[in-house]
Amino acid sequence: MSRFTSRLPIHIATFLTLLATSFLSLSAHAQVYGPTSEERKFSLDAHFISQSSDQASWEQEADTQFSHIFGVMHSPKLIRQFGLDADYVGGIGAPQLPVEYSRFKSTKQAEGTYLISYRAKGKILLHTEVAKVLDREGEIELPLPVDLENFYDKKCTDSHYDSFEDFWYFYDPFAKGCEKFAKAPLADTFKFQLGEAVKRKLDMDLRLDLLRGANGNGKTFRIDVVHGFESSHTNPRDDGRINFNEFNTWMGTQGFSLTKIQTHRARPMNLWTKTLTLPGGKEIEVEIRSFLVETSITARSKLFAEYFKEAVENADVIFYAGHSGLGGNLDIPSLEEKSGGFQFQANKRQIFFFESCSSYSYYLAPFRAEKTRARIDVVTNGLSSYFDTGAAMLHGFLEEILDDRATDKTWDQVLGRIEGDLGGRSYLTNVGGI
Repeated sequence: MSRFTSRLPIHIATFLTLLATSFLSLSAHAQVYGPTSEERKFSLDAHFISQSSDQASWEQEADTQFSHIFGVMHSPKLIRQFGLDADYVGGIGAPQLPVEYSRFKSTKQAEGTYLISYRAKGKILLHTEVAKVLDREGEIELPLPVDLENFYDKKCTDSHYDSFEDFWYFYDPFAKGCEKFAKAPLADTFKFQLGEAVKRKLDMDLRLDLLRGANGNGKTFRIDVVHGFESSHTNPRDDGRINFNEFNTWMGTQGFSLTKIQTHRARPMNLWTKTLTLPGGKEIEVEIRSFLVETSITARSKLFAEYFKEAVENADVIFYAGHSGLGGNLDIPSLEEKSGGFQFQANKRQIFFFESCSSYSYYLAPFRAEKTRARIDVVTNGLSSYFDTGAAMLHGFLEEILDDRATDKTWDQVLGRIEGDLGGRSYLTNVGGI
């Protein structure tokens, strides 16, 4: 089984509720940069079959229909059509959520059914090579379901996450034997019209002088690293635990001193400290908290929510390595129900790095929206990422921001380094809000 860092089954209705509460505020002018990705606007006129005459129900069904674009855009056959290696690139792109729906219209069909048409608009992150092709064409035709009630076949999805509720993310309508999910009566082909996203001058600097300066923690540069479990805290060979242990070993080779804060097997926490001398002779104290914890939003424990809230309010950098939970694990309102309201610091420069599957789709918009009150750059992945490359991304990122020879870095340098360490893979890693 592939070890995706977003794979946690959540019922689709719960997922849509999370989206509705999380992504209410979007920054109209913020931009996204990635070394292998580009953002575009899209519009789509689509339709589906419904058994409801209620528009509130249509909007939810439109969201259900549109969510299947994740499975479509991850299809190896579609990836190869754009000349990309499907063994190294896991998809052609991903949408940013939420999507804006409008122009709903119903036409009565057979007894008790309606054909619902609507328009969807939003943003989409594309692999650079795909963007080059589609910029010339101006559009792309892709299949989406129209018969939502019957759109499922266990043989056409992931061998482990094979339920109806997870089908939208894991199915492949172009796989052999699954072509029925790309044509009538189950599906139809729709045109996605593409256009340039709003552009302005980019501030590509990380501003290490602010991050590593008097940034609310005195002369301490605080970095919080959260490792989530891949499957279970009871498994001694869990991939999340392996990454946590490997990180601790690596930190020991970097000249850091260790203080064990917690030794509990299910939630160990370490504090790593080191004095760093910057160019010009200035000394700062680096504190890196490394925490292994259950990060599922469905977990009964409040521990992760409370820890994450405190990190959001006080850390200079947060690196989250774990499941996205299909949009649930870092959903701000859901975390606040467990921990209390987050207080984003308006005068604090911060970087949030969400090293998880499809975090561009789920987490860029709500955390970027906080930039109206705080100076935050948000690093996300457009595609599914893997536990087995998490260490390379984390170590590369830390080496860049802890470089004692540099007064500053650019996102072009840092993200280029991170993707370069993946051995040819690309997760469409990007930074938003710049």
